[in-house]
Amino acid sequence: KDTSASPQITIPFTGSKSVRVLIGAIDDDGLLSVDTFNITFNCPPEINIVKPKLSDTLVFREQQFPLLFRFEALITDPNSDPFSVSMYLKENGDYRQVYSGDGDSMAIRIESPGEIRWMISAQDNLGNKQQKEGVLVIIRQHTICFLGHSIVAGDGGNGKAGGFRAGVLKGLRDSLGPFESIKTVGPLCTKNMKEYRTDDSCMAVSGIKAKDMLFVFRAFPDLKADIWVFMMGANSEFNNDELKYTVNLIDEMYSRNPQSRVYVLNSSPISKSQNRNLSNFNQKLSDSVSTKKSEGKEIALVDIFTLLTNEGEFDQTFFCDNVHPNQTGYDMMSEEILQVMLNPDSPAVFLQGK
Repeated sequence: KDTSASPQITIPFTGSKSVRVLIGAIDDDGLLSVDTFNITFNCPPEINIVKPKLSDTLVFREQQFPLLFRFEALITDPNSDPFSVSMYLKENGDYRQVYSGDGDSMAIRIESPGEIRWMISAQDNLGNKQQKEGVLVIIRQHTICFLGHSIVAGDGGNGKAGGFRAGVLKGLRDSLGPFESIKTVGPLCTKNMKEYRTDDSCMAVSGIKAKDMLFVFRAFPDLKADIWVFMMGANSEFNNDELKYTVNLIDEMYSRNPQSRVYVLNSSPISKSQNRNLSNFNQKLSDSVSTKKSEGKEIALVDIFTLLTNEGEFDQTFFCDNVHPNQTGYDMMSEEILQVMLNPDSPAVFLQGK
């Protein structure tokens, strides 16, 4: 029996702007009629994310926090319909709207490192909607510079770890949160860090005096660090000029980054024949560190002299010659430096808001 009932079918938008439809009708007598027609959809807005990538990791320096990060997109409507744009951040499982407007550049304030799940949505005046989602990982990077003479370079060690440097870096990295990193900075490399070449950037020069180091340091005015590990003294027999320029070097560090943390290593023991001014040098260096700390500087003294002496005397067990530690001595230095760096009173990396 023929029917005059009106058939209904929904043809959804699947991404193609135009769809060709073939439709047929057959009656009880087997008579068939067919027809074709085209459907042109009103398409939703198109979103092309320019920055960041849908899955992206970005590294920012410690001093850049808090920061404004700008999302950028190219958003158009194929039918030239007016549209609105919204941006959402996922917090505790739900999306929270942080932007509403008609622009294609949206800024968010980032207080701390971590993972950010985001969504950008565009909807035209007919209700057609398009959205893109992504994950942005923010890493906070702390820079560290090892600055000083041959002991900082690692002379006399095993040639693999840069003396005490590799041990300090490993200990710091092990203490970091999941979205924190440590990067060594400095224009120089040494021969003593063969197993950690990517960490060998430093400002360590064998045989250098403090006055000459200040000249070299000033030749690299863009060198800045969040953390400085610093040792001078032995190459001028611990005289007053050496002390003066050692303190000047500390001042230069703070002039480049007033928020930096400076770990000053006093001089290790040396044989008695070269030792006449050492005690006075270490005491005055300690006094200078105390003065700067009282002025509000983030500075700490690491007592290497006491660490590497045996009842106040030079102990050859820890040295390869009359001046340079062996790797046993360097490993002890690493542990001592880390103990100071991880102390809540003189932290190297956990300085939120500073």
